[in-house]
Amino acid sequence: MIFFIPSVIQSSHALSLVGPTNIGIGGSENSLSANPNNASNLVMFNTLTLSPSRLAMYSKDGGTTWHAGTTTSLPPGQFYFIDPDGTVDSSGNFYVGTFGGRNTTTNNVANYLYKSTDGGATWNSLPTPVFSADTSVSLPGGGTAKVCKVVPGVPLLYDYDKIIADTSPTSPYKNNLYYVAARMDLNTTSTACQNLTTFLVTVFRSTDGGATWIDGQAFSLDQFNGYQGEKMIGVTADGTILINSVGNGGGLCTGGSNGLIVTRSVDGGHTYSSTCVYNNPANPSGTNPILISGEMAAGYGTNAVITAVGCVSSCGTSPVYHVFALSTTNDGATWTSSPVRIDDVLVPDNSQISLAGRSPWPAVAMSGANGRVDVTWYDHRNGNSTFGDIYASYSNNAGASFATNIRITPQTGCSVSSCCNAPNDFLGIASSSDSSNIAYCFNTNSFFARINFPDFTMAANPGSLNLQQDATGSSTINLSSVNNFTGTVALTATAPSSVTTSFSSASLTLARGGTNSSVLTITAGTNGNVPIGNYTVTITGTSGSISHSFVITVQVSNFFETITPLSLDIPINGTGSVTIIEHSVNGYSGSVTPFISGGLPSCVSSSFNPTAIQLPAHGTASSALTLSPTSSCTASHNVVSVQSNSGLWGSATSFNFNVTDFTLSASPTTLSIKAGRSGASTLSLASLDGFSGTVTLTTSISPVVRNGPTNSLSPASITLSNNSGTSTLTVSTTSRTPKQQYTVTVTATSGSISHAITITVTVTS
Repeated sequence: MIFFIPSVIQSSHALSLVGPTNIGIGGSENSLSANPNNASNLVMFNTLTLSPSRLAMYSKDGGTTWHAGTTTSLPPGQFYFIDPDGTVDSSGNFYVGTFGGRNTTTNNVANYLYKSTDGGATWNSLPTPVFSADTSVSLPGGGTAKVCKVVPGVPLLYDYDKIIADTSPTSPYKNNLYYVAARMDLNTTSTACQNLTTFLVTVFRSTDGGATWIDGQAFSLDQFNGYQGEKMIGVTADGTILINSVGNGGGLCTGGSNGLIVTRSVDGGHTYSSTCVYNNPANPSGTNPILISGEMAAGYGTNAVITAVGCVSSCGTSPVYHVFALSTTNDGATWTSSPVRIDDVLVPDNSQISLAGRSPWPAVAMSGANGRVDVTWYDHRNGNSTFGDIYASYSNNAGASFATNIRITPQTGCSVSSCCNAPNDFLGIASSSDSSNIAYCFNTNSFFARINFPDFTMAANPGSLNLQQDATGSSTINLSSVNNFTGTVALTATAPSSVTTSFSSASLTLARGGTNSSVLTITAGTNGNVPIGNYTVTITGTSGSISHSFVITVQVSNFFETITPLSLDIPINGTGSVTIIEHSVNGYSGSVTPFISGGLPSCVSSSFNPTAIQLPAHGTASSALTLSPTSSCTASHNVVSVQSNSGLWGSATSFNFNVTDFTLSASPTTLSIKAGRSGASTLSLASLDGFSGTVTLTTSISPVVRNGPTNSLSPASITLSNNSGTSTLTVSTTSRTPKQQYTVTVTATSGSISHAITITVTVTS
């Protein structure tokens, strides 16, 4: 018998049930998928005898109304779909795998794949995965068998075909498709191929949305004995593939023929390995299996859950069967050692699951948004007069315990001739963050029901902050009631070291259908102890078993200044400027005010234009600093410091500033010239503090008399290089030049600078 752990009843807010709704089409073997980007977009598949134009039923309002999905890819005439299974990828594309054929041609049976890119409204066919070459397969008990490639014109059938997409945004194999099937018909025209007496499990993968398929892995395992659920494959959030089956796996399970085996791939389906995760004892009666595998659900973190039905007492005489679960929290590396019961413990605790058809298949799904595990099954606890009431339960702790069961509806008025052969029928289930969506069969029609889980949503406004180092900012955390949630939500924030947070209210009460908010204050460190960079603050809201988290991105930023040029020479009475450039780092923006913090002589006037700089995020902005040395200045070398302030921080830079000048001298400064002759004096120019440029020399003589002396300069213009230059002043006389003393004035001019010297000239006889 199975030794199980009774499920602990989980506390919950009041749930609400929508439906059931009769979809109004015949069908059984239901499968259901929900769009991960829009939980209101649902697609239902089932076994149909319909016109080829109708492939699926879809809803875009959460199951309130349903519409037929159409295709033009089927052959004409009436057509059977058998045992369809659907999935949806992270982009909202739906897929279905099935086998079927025309009812007029019993041998015309094949497998089909379809894809819808518009939420289930229209469907296009995809190529069916097949082996492109003969493949040798190792048998669990030893030896090998050969799987033949597909031979044209020879029927080939896969049953229990399952398809699943890797939807996790963090998976390295995101949007990979995996197609799992049991190849039952190995009849080929090749005599080299063997006909296996057991099912052959095959797994194919596609990396391009089903357009092409990579040759699959094949497992000829007696562990796959046909007692499988509608979804026997799951993919965890990091891309680990898990496939559950029942058997002994050629000796993997030693306790009997119906142990629970998980086949696992951690490399995106390139390689697989199988492990017995529950070693079931032998069946004393030899009639019914001790353990019947149900379904696999995964997709949140590294969690996965398998549902199954097993005998818990009197297994050899009057077996009592119940629903239970095994779970893993480490990608299937290890599983719970004892099953956890899902169906309620009753008094008396009679058999709640009829195994007349040996196929109860409890359905399970996992919400990728919050990890809630949802389970539904056909249940006979209300007596034999009812044909499989639909019950459901859920777990908020990764399958460690399950809540009190929820009865979907009494299936009254069902007769043996007109009712689906429940519990031999599959159920479809799809989970979203706040609802469990269920598809089932009653009176040969498909029904839909939705369990709404009271929940709340969380959002931040703004959802990201840009904070200068040491600065404080805020974001409003808005909570909204969903599905009539009422209760108190506790808020917590997890931040990196030195980033501090606080809520205006860390506990918010939500009324039914209401909203509430709290202001989150975030401080980006003190004294610059939080380096510039991007950080995340995780906000978590918890109310009982409900918990939601999201992140606010915090960009810690700042600015710095540069100056160009780094050296400036301005002559006395001249004007010059440097450019102060402000740089945004990691998105900082704001008004920056520059000022001179030191090193400027008092005789120099200064001005900034503009006086306040508007610095854009991720950009630069500048201001021109203009300097004007007045005539009271003397030549000097200075280091001028400029500081820019913005917010809590300042940035300082310095540049070299020279007040420049030059000197003028003469040698000799007195000349004695005989009338009729000439004399000369050497004029010397020297730069001060880096002066450079062209100096123009002019002369005048006083007094001005008839036949007076004349002056000439060679050269009259000097470009100072190497800080010095010379010119020759020549004073000429004639025999008639009056004999007296004269004064020659030499003026040197460059831009705003002018210097003059005098030379005394005496004319003698």
